[in-house]
Amino acid sequence: MSESYEKPRRGVLWAAACTTVLTVAAGTITAALDVKPPSPFAASGAGTGAGSGASKAPLGTPDFILDDGTAENGIGLTNGGQFLWFNRFTPAPADLPFDLDEVQVLFNSGTGTGVGDAVDIYIYTDADGNPANGATFVGSETGLTVQALDSFSTYALSPTIPITVAGDLLVMVVNRGSIAIGDFPAALDETVSQGRSWVGFDAAPPADPPVLPTTTMGTIDSFGLPGNWMIRANGAPSGPSLFLGSVGSADLCSNPPTNVNGVWEPGEIVDLTVTLTAGGFSGMTGISGTLTSATPGVTVLAGASTWPDIAANGSAPGNTPFQIQISSTIPCLTAVDLDLVVTANEGGPFNLTYANQIGLETQAPDVPIAISDNATNTSDLVISENVVISDLDIRVAATHSWVGDLTFTLTSPAATVVTLLDRPGVPVTSTVGCADNDLNVTFDDETVFDLENHCAATTPWFSGSGSPTQPLSAFDGQSTAGTWTLSVSDGAGGDTGTVDDWELIVTPAIGLQCNVCLNAGPAGGDLSILK
Repeated sequence: MSESYEKPRRGVLWAAACTTVLTVAAGTITAALDVKPPSPFAASGAGTGAGSGASKAPLGTPDFILDDGTAENGIGLTNGGQFLWFNRFTPAPADLPFDLDEVQVLFNSGTGTGVGDAVDIYIYTDADGNPANGATFVGSETGLTVQALDSFSTYALSPTIPITVAGDLLVMVVNRGSIAIGDFPAALDETVSQGRSWVGFDAAPPADPPVLPTTTMGTIDSFGLPGNWMIRANGAPSGPSLFLGSVGSADLCSNPPTNVNGVWEPGEIVDLTVTLTAGGFSGMTGISGTLTSATPGVTVLAGASTWPDIAANGSAPGNTPFQIQISSTIPCLTAVDLDLVVTANEGGPFNLTYANQIGLETQAPDVPIAISDNATNTSDLVISENVVISDLDIRVAATHSWVGDLTFTLTSPAATVVTLLDRPGVPVTSTVGCADNDLNVTFDDETVFDLENHCAATTPWFSGSGSPTQPLSAFDGQSTAGTWTLSVSDGAGGDTGTVDDWELIVTPAIGLQCNVCLNAGPAGGDLSILK
């Protein structure tokens, strides 16, 4: 699109369409369902029907699908906010029992949902075919994020969730975070409704796990929006299985003793206590395991352990810890990969893996974060090191179509705010800014390159060093310690994206906790380096 044209704004089209459809007077309802364009409908009544039709027949290993693979629409609440959307499947009796091990969800683009947005998945069973009467919570996988748009995000359930009794299986999705007015996170296949896709909401965001029934709940059809959620699930025939539950580590160093801090550092010995979880429908007995290292510079000193008997769906730590030795010359930030092979009387071998790294980055912002349409999103970076700043630069990497929508600011722990970038291309190049995509910019006062008026018709829009909109010298003399906040505002509709990474480049340098333990190699010093 030429930069001289007016950029289409989805939000304007949505508002105009909804004005003609929403007939409920303002303030008379607390929430209603909305559909993204081009089909702007809404409803405020609660549905209670049990649903009809049948879920797709399981295919050998239980696979559950209602949709036809294409999302024609997206659903959200008229007033914004989180809600439940879930499919009701009925497993074939011949497939019981089985372990539910995977859920797939499709999120379509242009609906206010972005890669990196928070998502939780919940699983329930229901005996009477009507979730409006309540259901039994059996498991969840939380703390997930949207993996992709316009293709299925795949989420493994670990441990798997055993399904043992006849009845319905409810597979539920909750989009967490800030769901704004005009966001439509739930993708809907409108081709042929099977009457098995449900929605529910309360005045407050859903609990963890959600309690059924919610105040307002029913099939999506009962709201006048027939269709099938793009939620799928699969399972595997039940059998004995073991999963890695958790790994507790204790680092050992006699000189200097301050190295004993929970961080894996060069020269240390580390004890590992491995907790295993038994899946399936039977307990596990006679459990033993062998640990090996796939990482040069990491040697296994004690590689065998056993576990007590573990009941079905129970967990237990190993009877003795494993032990590894870290070379004093291993580079900081080296990824450590350990392999654990476990056997039991009931089966095996079970091949498990565990990963950690050498050293701890003190710069670890909460990324990726979504860049939502017409909204401001933030990412925090907590720094414990107290260094007085004499110079500060900041690198930001983001994926976003139409960078002319974007404004970035940085806020220090002292509440000083500096604008890094302010809708490049506005107003000199065009009224809607540069149409280029993506950026990887180091904002640096000492660089004279003008980012504000740079429109290159390239992807990425810019990669390299450029001058910030306001000088970063405003932070000189302040302490690095505390919470730094990067804010990104999207000033127009139609384009979303993510902040993939960002970091502060500080003089004097900060960035990494990685000290050599002297009791296992030649004397060494502080290996702290700038990230």
